Parts: sequence; C-alpha cells; structure tokens
Amino acid sequence: MRALPLIAVGLILTLSCVNVRLPWAEKAGFAGDLLFFQRWAATASDLRESGEGIGKLYKRRRDCNYPPFYLYVLSYLPGIDTWWRGEEGWRLPRNTPGAKPDAPHKFRKRNHLASIAPVLKLPAMIADILITLLVLTWTWGRAGPARAVLAASLWALNPVSIYNSSFFGQIDAIHSLWMLAALLAAVDRRPVFAWALVALAILTKFQSIVIVPVIAVLTLRPLIEAIRQGEHVELRRQGRRLLVAIVAAAAVVWIILAPFARAGALKDVKRVYINSVSERGTHARVTVIAYNLWWLTLDVPVNTRAMPSDQTPLVGPFTARDLGFALLGLLAIVACGAAYWGGGRCSAMLAAPIIALGFFLFSTQMKSRYGFASLALMLPLISCSYRFALPTVVMSATFLINSARVAALPVGFFGLSTIVNNTTRTAWGGHRVAVVNLAVLTYLLLELFYCAWRERRGIRARNGCGREWKAESGIASRDYT
Repeated sequence: MRALPLIAVGLILTLSCVNVRLPWAEKAGFAGDLLFFQRWAATASDLRESGEGIGKLYKRRRDCNYPPFYLYVLSYLPGIDTWWRGEEGWRLPRNTPGAKPDAPHKFRKRNHLASIAPVLKLPAMIADILITLLVLTWTWGRAGPARAVLAASLWALNPVSIYNSSFFGQIDAIHSLWMLAALLAAVDRRPVFAWALVALAILTKFQSIVIVPVIAVLTLRPLIEAIRQGEHVELRRQGRRLLVAIVAAAAVVWIILAPFARAGALKDVKRVYINSVSERGTHARVTVIAYNLWWLTLDVPVNTRAMPSDQTPLVGPFTARDLGFALLGLLAIVACGAAYWGGGRCSAMLAAPIIALGFFLFSTQMKSRYGFASLALMLPLISCSYRFALPTVVMSATFLINSARVAALPVGFFGLSTIVNNTTRTAWGGHRVAVVNLAVLTYLLLELFYCAWRERRGIRARNGCGREWKAESGIASRDYT
C-alpha cells in the first residue's frame, strides 16, 4: 500500500512528460543533425540486418562522429519506424535505378523529415521519462513526496529538456541519464553499478567523463578510511568491491566495442573521441556559441565565423585551450577535495553538477547544449534543501536561451518564444547570460563549502550532519556519513 502513491505520481508525471513532448516531436527541429542521424541509422540498420555487423559503420559513414553506444540505438530506429507507420523509406534497394554503384547499402533522403522526426527523437524522450522516474523514486524515499515531486517535475516539465529532446532532436538526455544513475548508485555505495554506468555514459558521449572524479571520490573514500583506521576486514571488503567495479566497467566497454574491434574500426572509435575534445577547423574555436567564460572575451556583436582559435597562445606559450583545461582541473580538485573532506553524500552530489557546469564554462570548443548534464545532476540536491531548486530554474533559463541561439524556439513554445528569441538577438544578451552562469557556479561552490563544513562538524560531533542540517535536509544522518 505504501507504494501506491509513488506509483500514482509516477504515472501522472510520465503521462505529463509524454504529453508536453509529443507535439514538438513532430516538428523537423534542427534538421542538420537529424539528417545525420537518419543517414547513420539507415546504414547501421542495413549493416546489422545484412550480418556484416555495425562495427563497419565508421568505414561506411565517414561523417559519423558519435561514440559507439548510440549507434546501436540508431540501428533499430528504421525498424521501429516501419513497425510504427507501416512504411519503408529509410533506404533504397540495392538495384534502384539511378543509385550510385559504389556503395552496397543505399538509403534515400526523406522529402519530409518531420514524418520520421518522432522516431529519431524517441530515444532522448524515453531518457527524459527515465530521468523523471529515477529522480522521483530516489528522492521519495529519502526526503519525502513533496521534494520528490518538485525534483521530478523540474525535469518532466522543464522547457529546456522538452526543447532539447523533443524539438531540437539532441541526445543529451541519454548520457545525462547514465551520469545521474551512476552518481546515485555511488552515493548509495553501489560502486559496481556506478562504474558500469560511467562506462556506458562515456560510450554514449565523451563529455560524460566529467562525472569520473566524483565517482572516484565516492568509491575510494571508504577504502582510504579503512587503510587509515587499520580495519583489515573492511579493507579487504572494499578492495573486492573496487575490483568487481573495475571488471564491470571493463565488461561494458568490451561488449560495446567488440563488433568494432572485429571490424578493425577501433582506430575510428579513437578518432571520434580525440575529435570530441580537440576538433580542428571550424569548431577549433574558443567557443562554439556557448555562453561561457570565453564568450565574455568576444566583441559585440559576435561574429561566430570570426571567433578566435583556441590554439592561439594567450599567456606566454599557453593557449586558450590549455587555460580552459587548467581552470577545469583546478575546479575539479577543489570540488572533489571539499567533498572528500566533508565526507557526506550531499557534498559529493553537489560536486558533480559543479564540475559539469565548470566543464561548460571553462573549456574551449563548447557548444550551446554541453551544460545540459549539469542540470540533470542538480535534481537530487533538492533532497538536501529546497533552495537548490532556484539555481536549477536559473540554469534552465540560461541553457534555453543559449540553445535558442542555434535553433530558435518555435512559435507558441509555452509562451517563451518571443522573449527567448529576442534575447538571443540582442548584442549583449549572450554576455549577460554568461555572467549569470558564472554567478551560479560561484553560488554552488559556496554551497559546497558550507555543506562540507556542516558534514565535517557533524562527523566530529559523532552526530551525523548536525541537527540543524538534518532538519533542513529532511534526510537521515546515515545518508551523510
């Protein structure tokens, strides 16, 4: 009987999540990326069905620049579309008149991209639903129904998550799901699941690597404490758990990469990962329309084609790329150090979105949506305090404005189209948004230090996190020790 309210609320939020997304899923969205997904999906489906194996996709589609896991997902989309609509249309037969003879697997462009857009956007929309349910169920048992519903609603009904998955057509919700699940598994002291999910996240998008330092802190802290206290039984136990976690992560990597290894495509996989952090040409800029620290260095109005390269030395021999990674590394050290010193779960959960947001704000070659994962990682923090809802809302607004800079919000998008689209056209709009993003990061850092101090004081007093913090967070002290 206790589960009935949770199930009822979960069903309501799921239906709400679907209803607010379906109308926008039928739009063409950002056609450029969707057409890439269509091409890759058609070729991947052909390779899988012909028995040649999906591992050859990088050889057949040289424009394919996504990591392997999502390619598996794409390979099933043409079949889902055929089952759903009862029509073929993703590819051409081999001997179609007029088809080029140099490629064994053919497909034709759809005249109406909108007709298959819902299928292309389906994986990300499913990920949105799963994030909503994951946050709901995890928070419900730790902070009660009120905070659980608030945290889950901030994703299910969030305009930026709706826009990104169901209109824009991006897949950021998928790797954000794996990152969030990995963080919660590590917080619950389940390192095997955590590291397996980290591997899955990195195999979906390389940007997910920003979660690794926090998962490492949560995993290694019990082991280090056992060493410091000389508890040999606990040390062996934690050592075994760490070994199993490493094996689990390696197994996930092996399963996903095995077809590519058989096809001799591991070099292509390596190329995809290298290019994701050090692209050349048009994307080798200090920023690729991301309202971050580097956007503040640009003149107004911003000429996106004349952005300076991130390979140009700025301070002595150091380039903007070097400085960006140095700032990100320093931020990760500070955040993880504070989380380790605090020793509680709230500080560890707070370190995750801080590093993810810092990745967006400090690194070069950032695109408008690369801060998306930090928003998902903010949601469990509402179990610690209601006040974390405010920075979540602010980040949602700034990310939505930034995304609209690339693809304008459609008419009638929850009444936000005019104000958001006009903001992206103003000369100083992006600079103001960048300042707000940096202010949010500063605020979260101050919250991290405060949280770590309260946790440390609670540990010293041998009373969890202290009565005041426990009363405010609504979570039992065992969740912080």
